[in-house]
Amino acid sequence: MSEQLTPSEGATTAVRPWKLGLLAGMASYLDAGTIVAVSISLAIWQAKFGMDPLLVGLIPALLTLAIAAGSFIGGPLGDRIGRKRIYTFDLLIFGIGLVLLLVAPNAALLMVGLVVAGLAAGADIPTSLALVGEMAPAHKRGRLLVVTQLLWGLGPTAVLILSAVFGSALGMNLPYLLFGHLLVFGLVTWALRSGMKESTSWKTAKSAAVTTTRQERHAIRRMLWSPAVVRSLIFTGVFYLLFTVFSNFIGTFSNYFLVSVKGLSVSEASLWTLIGIPAGIASLFLLMPIMDSRFRRTAYYIGMVVLIFAWALPAVTGGQVWAFIAAIIISSVAGGWASESHYKVWSQELFPTLLRGTAQGITFGAARLVSAVTLLFVPALLATDVTLLLWIVFGLVVAYTLVGAIWQPRTSSQNLTTEEIDAELGLRPAGEDANARVARESTTS
Repeated sequence: MSEQLTPSEGATTAVRPWKLGLLAGMASYLDAGTIVAVSISLAIWQAKFGMDPLLVGLIPALLTLAIAAGSFIGGPLGDRIGRKRIYTFDLLIFGIGLVLLLVAPNAALLMVGLVVAGLAAGADIPTSLALVGEMAPAHKRGRLLVVTQLLWGLGPTAVLILSAVFGSALGMNLPYLLFGHLLVFGLVTWALRSGMKESTSWKTAKSAAVTTTRQERHAIRRMLWSPAVVRSLIFTGVFYLLFTVFSNFIGTFSNYFLVSVKGLSVSEASLWTLIGIPAGIASLFLLMPIMDSRFRRTAYYIGMVVLIFAWALPAVTGGQVWAFIAAIIISSVAGGWASESHYKVWSQELFPTLLRGTAQGITFGAARLVSAVTLLFVPALLATDVTLLLWIVFGLVVAYTLVGAIWQPRTSSQNLTTEEIDAELGLRPAGEDANARVARESTTS
């Protein structure tokens, strides 16, 4: 816990790596927690505001669309004006959105609040991931990015625990507790982040871009459309798009499926989905050191097999409650080994510093955009053909895990610094000649 970043690893000030991972990773906590809080609240809002199935699907779709738009905006802005300027304000905007949601007297203002909160959460995520990727020690980058994934799981866990414990007692007032807790956590995180510094890797790369010739600056911009970067965008984009459509169904509609389709109470549904989470958290702790080792690909293959097996169960059984619950429990235990953690690491390794936020904003935003459209049709399919929907979910699992298995980069044991990643992609710090480059590589190897 006391280890500090060194200048050669991208920090000019003492920063505790785990504190960095936790504060940056709270973006994932708030994002995933909000999605699951919406999932749990859907049945309550439907009864409270008299929503039809189309409007029930529209609410999570709007939230997802807002997160996508925030990512498209926040990622490039983080590359242009800096990581710190984005994360200084976005959680305040997130809080405003949740306040609007909490005081909403009707579905219209409810959706406005969700859109505002979604925009802020979306802007925060690519910026925060880039910050971790750039300020973490190269040999700890993978495990710190898994910390953000752990928080992505802890957000829903906290929401589910609150729902299971207080759901029956609070009844229609449960959403006030769920979103109120997210509001408090968001504001506390904003306050703690106020002491964080700007990414030194970004400052160095930005300084180099400003002081080089106009042709070189244009070359940096054109790099976004260079074959290597485009290939990486396609790979990470397709992987994350397929994964997001799958995971957003689970996060948004699993409780709705168990409550509105299968007749369980809100507390019962929340309790069942909580069962596998402690083991899932333990498995992510086990994954942390593996992500910085040569066994990263092996871990991915293990998670892939587990996920495919888990989601074959509800598809084959036609949506039996036991099979659906088993799939949630099994995939929560080992599914994290072949999911977003790898996308986060790949996105740091495959893109240069001045495009890292932009690239993640594009892939993250595109995935959420497509997911928003698909969410519109889920309630209707749940009402008409559950088996077809579950086969679609199974197909998504097979597709995204195969994309990762076939095209993931062979970078698991390289542990390159962000400066070395830039150099590999054709960028290097301004004024650095060949001898300086060799000397720096020898000191960081």
